[in-house]
Amino acid sequence: PENQATGENLAYVIYTSGSTGQPKGVGMPQKALFNLLAWQVKNLECSRQKRTLQFASISFDVAFQEIFSALGNGGTLVLVSEEERMEVSRLVRVIKRFEIERLFFPVVFLNKFADYCNNDVREIKMVKEIIVAGEQLKMLPGLQKLMRNVPELKIYNHYGPSETHVVTSYEINNGNYQNYDLPPIGKPIDNVKLYILDKNMKMVPVGISGELYIGGICLSKGYYKRESFTKERFITNPFISTSFNDSFLYRTGDSVRYLANGEIEYIGRIDNQVKIRGYRIELGEVEAVLS
Repeated sequence: PENQATGENLAYVIYTSGSTGQPKGVGMPQKALFNLLAWQVKNLECSRQKRTLQFASISFDVAFQEIFSALGNGGTLVLVSEEERMEVSRLVRVIKRFEIERLFFPVVFLNKFADYCNNDVREIKMVKEIIVAGEQLKMLPGLQKLMRNVPELKIYNHYGPSETHVVTSYEINNGNYQNYDLPPIGKPIDNVKLYILDKNMKMVPVGISGELYIGGICLSKGYYKRESFTKERFITNPFISTSFNDSFLYRTGDSVRYLANGEIEYIGRIDNQVKIRGYRIELGEVEAVLS
């Protein structure tokens, strides 16, 4: 049969929280995800023919990375039960048994994992990469100890809202893990353009905080059947470049700044949104229920 699918077709719709109590469905096109996988294969050492643990819930966009970065590149995807996913000791036994080389973890679980594995790092000697996302990464003592105990280990701090998936990455290794208590979110991946703007939509200089806007091939198609919300968050790009597919910019609501070395530092939200274990929570929604 003739393949009629294009990069504009949706790969999935994933729902995010909202202040109205009605979660918004983010429609992610295939071209954005193909771009992410192509970048990952080119830049991450363990992307080809490796063993990856399928840890994330299918309701998280990280599950897409786990599944397709493994199966799309001749690798092996190892599934775990819900019980194994929730208990660090059982999960480590799975990692050892199947010789898992790459892990995708949320920040909270990564710290639990590090504390447990520091008792006997031989249990995870085969792990080469850990990709972390979902909320701001902190280099807690247990995680720093793990980097010392497993010097060949690399941690990749990924950043990206559901509306774009991953747009930046920062590598943490044995040579730089002590540089930051709060590691930066890094630099943009291929075919992604980032803008740090002030309230007047002007670019800010290095070291000055501003709101992060995202353009390029990574953008979703907006919110499914929610045109008003889409127009509010996806705005016309005043800096259109012919080298990028960036007719629109996604307004993240995140405050960031450029460091002197070109890395981007995450500062916090410009509104009252918070993240709990990777879930975006609008405090206005909680307030509405309580009132």
